Parts: sequence; structure tokens; C-alpha cells
Amino acid sequence: MIDGIQLLSLRNNTVFFSHTEEALSLIEEFDARRYSRIKRHLPIIAHVEQGYNYYNAKAKAFYVEDFFPSDVGFYAASIIHEATHAYLDSRKIPYTKEARQRHEILCTKEQYRFICNLIKINEDLSSEEKQNYINRYTRWFDEQIESKWWESNEREMRSIQLKKIKDLLSGV
Repeated sequence: MIDGIQLLSLRNNTVFFSHTEEALSLIEEFDARRYSRIKRHLPIIAHVEQGYNYYNAKAKAFYVEDFFPSDVGFYAASIIHEATHAYLDSRKIPYTKEARQRHEILCTKEQYRFICNLIKINEDLSSEEKQNYINRYTRWFDEQIESKWWESNEREMRSIQLKKIKDLLSGV
């Protein structure tokens, strides 16, 4: 348990626990508003090895896939994405076929804003490097929205999306 957030792992995976703790600490340190949202609306983060990340509204849990990104910023952004789903669920905004696009765009925007803020405050990057990363992430965001990946129910699409994010953010 971290600050009221229960962490669960089917196989008691220590990498899951340490990366989740690091990601939550990063969010708490650099984005108090989103961290507060996580504490209020995402009481469970569980490693369940189902093949992709998603928010389960019935369980009020973020189900994490089998791999854990070594990039804490990437993982933190994923937690923010799913916590935004939890927030929308708490506001009784249903995740229906008709509302799915709106949900995913909003959640992806929250993820995007967090990453951009992390890039901006990274003191190890020059102004030019920061702008290059932000430009790359902006292109990724635009491609994601344009692709409408959420319309596919196939796990492969989600896996591709996560790989693209990880590839994009490696080195940030």
C-alpha cells in the first residue's frame, strides 16, 4: 500500500512494486493535482499479466500488463491515463461505444500533458532537446488520435501503442 493505493501482483513481482512506487513518487513530486486524482479515484494498481494495460471500472483498478517500462516517466504517464478513466467513471460518464473516442482522447491528452511537463522540467536536457522531445511526442499524440486505436478490440493494437510510446520516450 502506498499512500492509500493498494498494489497487487499475481506473482509478487518485485519489479512491478518498485517501478510503481517510483512512478507514483514522480507524479506526487511533479504533478500534485494528478496525484490527488490517483489517490481519490484509483485505489488499486494490479499486475495481472493479461497482455495490456486498462482500467477496470467494476474493480476500480488499473490492470498492468506483464512488462514494466524501465522509463518511470512512461509508466507514470500510463498511470495518469488510467486514473483519468477512473475519474470519468467516478463522474458517472459511461464508457460506451459512443463515448469511447471522447474518453480516450481526454485520457491520452492527460498522458501527453504530463509527459510534456516532465520534459520541460528535465534539467539534463537543453532547450533544443526538450523541444525535439516535445515535437516527437506531439506527433505521436496526433498519430494516436488519428489512428483511433480504441476502436479496435484487438490486444495487438494496444501492444503496438504501448511499444510506440516506449520507443518514443526512451532516453527522456
